[in-house]
Amino acid sequence: MTDLPEVKLKTLVNFPSSAVGRVGINVEKDGGLFYLDLDYSKLAVITSFDPSTKDFIVRDEETGIFNVVTLETLSEIVANFNDFYLGAHSSNPTTDNQGGPLQVGMLYWNTGGTLKIYDGVAWQSYSPATGLTPTNNLSDVNSARASKDNISVHGADIASTATVNLETATGDLVDVTGTTTITAITLNEGHERTVRFTGALTLTNGASLVLPGGANITTVAGDFAVFRGYAAGVVRCVDYTPVNGNLFARRNLSDLTNKVTARTNLGIQEIALATFNPVGDGVTSDHVAFANFIAAINASTASWVTAKIGSGNYALASANISSGFAITRSNVTFEGDGGTLTVTGSAVTANLLSSNDQSHIHYKNLNFVGNSQANAFANGGAIAFTNSTLDITDLLVEDCTFTNFKGDYWIYVETLGAFNNAIQNVKINRNFFLSQSGNCRGPTNIAINSSFVLVYGVGNNGGPLTPNSFVQHVHITNNVMRADYIKTGIQAFHNVKDIVISGNQVYNAGQLGGIIDDVGSYAIMCYENGSFYSKHAIIKDNYIFNCRDNGFYIAGPWNNSVISGNVVDTQTSTATATLPKGGISLNGSYGPTVTGNRLMNIAADGITLVEPAATTDLEAVIASNSINAALSGVRLVNSTSLGQKISVVGNAIVGPNNNGVLVYIFPGGSYSGLVIDGNNISGGNYGIRFVPDSGTLTISNLSVSRNMVSALGLYGIDISQITSGGPVVLDGNIVVGAPSAASFNITNTVNGVFQNNVVSGQTAGVGWTTSGAKGTLRNNSFDRTPNANIVAALGATDLGRIKPTVAPAGAGEGVVVQVLIPAEQGVASAKYIVREWIYSISSGAWLDQRMLTGN
Repeated sequence: MTDLPEVKLKTLVNFPSSAVGRVGINVEKDGGLFYLDLDYSKLAVITSFDPSTKDFIVRDEETGIFNVVTLETLSEIVANFNDFYLGAHSSNPTTDNQGGPLQVGMLYWNTGGTLKIYDGVAWQSYSPATGLTPTNNLSDVNSARASKDNISVHGADIASTATVNLETATGDLVDVTGTTTITAITLNEGHERTVRFTGALTLTNGASLVLPGGANITTVAGDFAVFRGYAAGVVRCVDYTPVNGNLFARRNLSDLTNKVTARTNLGIQEIALATFNPVGDGVTSDHVAFANFIAAINASTASWVTAKIGSGNYALASANISSGFAITRSNVTFEGDGGTLTVTGSAVTANLLSSNDQSHIHYKNLNFVGNSQANAFANGGAIAFTNSTLDITDLLVEDCTFTNFKGDYWIYVETLGAFNNAIQNVKINRNFFLSQSGNCRGPTNIAINSSFVLVYGVGNNGGPLTPNSFVQHVHITNNVMRADYIKTGIQAFHNVKDIVISGNQVYNAGQLGGIIDDVGSYAIMCYENGSFYSKHAIIKDNYIFNCRDNGFYIAGPWNNSVISGNVVDTQTSTATATLPKGGISLNGSYGPTVTGNRLMNIAADGITLVEPAATTDLEAVIASNSINAALSGVRLVNSTSLGQKISVVGNAIVGPNNNGVLVYIFPGGSYSGLVIDGNNISGGNYGIRFVPDSGTLTISNLSVSRNMVSALGLYGIDISQITSGGPVVLDGNIVVGAPSAASFNITNTVNGVFQNNVVSGQTAGVGWTTSGAKGTLRNNSFDRTPNANIVAALGATDLGRIKPTVAPAGAGEGVVVQVLIPAEQGVASAKYIVREWIYSISSGAWLDQRMLTGN
């Protein structure tokens, strides 16, 4: 490189000095400073030069520094560039311009319009990151998906107005807020917007806003819609996605153009009673019109018939309808529209409407009035569903009223035939039943039932017991029943399973019309006589008022049924000659759960559980019920078998005249695994009592624990008649209120554990009667009880009064007997009291457990 020439600036000693620029030099003076710059405009332009005598000056625009570059250096740069840039070619070169091998990074211009770079293996087309070819229509972007995402924007919310401007939306996805009706949308032709609605508003279909189905749409928060702009300001909704289902399903077919045609297209035929010219005045008999109406229904070939009764009162002369009216096809809905069918005259008729072997028969919003005539169980009713040779399903009676029928069963569901066909899915809901004087066919005969609703599987009615001939999946719900002049509101008989009886109100069952006690007046009854296929009854949340014999009567196995949340307010009969009476009676049921019921003003027993005849793990639970009963709060009865695993826990029992909990056993019967725990019992002669009908009372594995017993007449807890079995555990019970006999009567009880119990306020009678009892007695306490009232002075064998003289039952090591009335003994300075006697099996003797008094 040529050395730069030195430049010197000389000035005179005396100021002011000056500096003058020559050709190409520009001088500026600022005070004492001189600035020299090249003035390019003054430099000469040459067209040729001698490279051996000339250099190039290069100025760096960023730094402002000048550099000198020789021609040799420029030649090297150009040569290097020519080595890597191969110029223009119509096809990929295979060598460099000198015939040598290709090197990584070489490039050439393909005359087809592409710059290409060699990567060491092949020539690759180069597309600058910022360069897109318009004619490629974005086909040359690196990622179509990413490119689309980059221009997709969720814009700001738009408030709903009559005209919503989506063209000015700040994104292609926006939320429309508010509830103002939208009648128009602004959106340019071809443009698209996706909208989410945040509230309920109306989209109005019209010429400029075209909606799916050509009908208005009521939005729901979370609905999405896609709008596209068309010419002439028209905007179309090309997609609508409801948040909770199909848009057309949401409309419930309200947008059909012709509903009659639509029903026909679906195979649904509507037949109206009015077509047959009934009078409908409730007096003139319309039996001919009604017969023609039923004939038309049966003759229809439509897949479904809607039979329109109309709103009149249609009299049907009993003399002309002795056989009633039979529905001989499936898939029929009777829509009453509030109309009434009234049976007139005094002739006996079959059930007014019946169907056999037919499915999908529905009765809705229809009133039935009978003529109170019947002479057999199968006539004189309103509706009958039966089957003989086919399985049938989907039977419905809803929102109807029934008055003044005398048939044993006003609504009658029964399996008939060869014991191998079932009825399933029966629903009787929201109906009203009103009995009148004379509606009960057998008011003094227990063999003649009288009820509003009967569900009857074939059971053991003359045929084999099979699991196939049953009625299953039954719902009898929310009905109101005035049963004053009949015996029962609801009955389920034989081979019925999975039945729900819920929310019904039954008033005054069996109270009037000459009906007497003990002939089967039960508000609700489930009955089985032999078959084990009746099971799974759920009886809940019903209200029973003023029934005669029972609020609920469950007879037979009815495995694993639940009776819960019901109210029985007033039950009147105390007759016990035939069957149990009271609020809830279970006679031979397996595994029942009776919980959360409220039983008030019960004249007989609150809850009765009669053990099945066969020995079984009963696994019965009676828990958390509120009971106000005159005889016993809870009564357990065992006739001939070993009853196992029964729990009576957490019940509140108030005001019984006899027993809070009574366990009553006949000869041959016994219990094992019986738990009576955590009950609160107030009033009556006995809090908890165990009684044999006669002979020996045997109970094994009995626990009576943590019960609160108060305000009693004779005994708090009396287990004195349990003379066989054991162990018997009394633990943690509290007896308050000074029963006249004893708080705890354990006389003659064997193999017992009596501990942690409390006697409170025993100022009459005694806390304990223990004569002949054997077992452990310890840690029992006395509150406000004088010594004289602690234990009865019955004799030398009283447990807890004197040291026992006999070995404990089973000769158990470590058996403890509490000294109920400890007295200070011994000599001065060494006095003591004996707190307990402990049996030592090694010495065969009872040992004192002494405590020094310090006296």
